[in-house]
Amino acid sequence: MPSDLLSPVPTRLALPPQADFVDPPIDTLHAELPLRELRWEDFERLCLRLARTQSDVLGARLYGTAGQDQEGIDLFAHLEGPKPYRVYQCKRVEEFTPAIIVGAVSEFLALRAFG
Repeated sequence: MPSDLLSPVPTRLALPPQADFVDPPIDTLHAELPLRELRWEDFERLCLRLARTQSDVLGARLYGTAGQDQEGIDLFAHLEGPKPYRVYQCKRVEEFTPAIIVGAVSEFLALRAFG
């Protein structure tokens, strides 16, 4: 194509942007982890990894085996300091209220009293 047939580039296209801020894209990423999509074994592994990230945990591992009566304990951690152990129970529920926590702790303590 001959150059005399091309229009000159408008000078406004060479100017810097006029906006100070550009809105983020409309399509956003998920705001929550897709926990419902995890198999229970993978959810337990995720809980174990989270337990290991706590600063006072020296080591953590799963407690017992699948199907074994574990008295509500899914994993435990060895800690620094005067209280050497911490136990965890992995729960995948839709809503986790303070009442559910109180109930789980009460049930655990009742089981431990008879163990």
